[in-house]
Amino acid sequence: MSSAGFTWSPFDNAVHQQVEPDMRSRSMSVVSTGTSLGAALAGAIALALMLGGAS
Repeated sequence: MSSAGFTWSPFDNAVHQQVEPDMRSRSMSVVSTGTSLGAALAGAIALALMLGGAS
């Protein structure tokens, strides 16, 4: 349960160091959406492999 908290800090630090203050909230939204889409894509690939007969 704590892995998400440990991995979020580097993203937060990178945004605060590299992005202008007026664009930070939008940038953090893009980062979190990208993470969600990546997890959904990984699940879809795993499901496709399972349905395709991969162990």
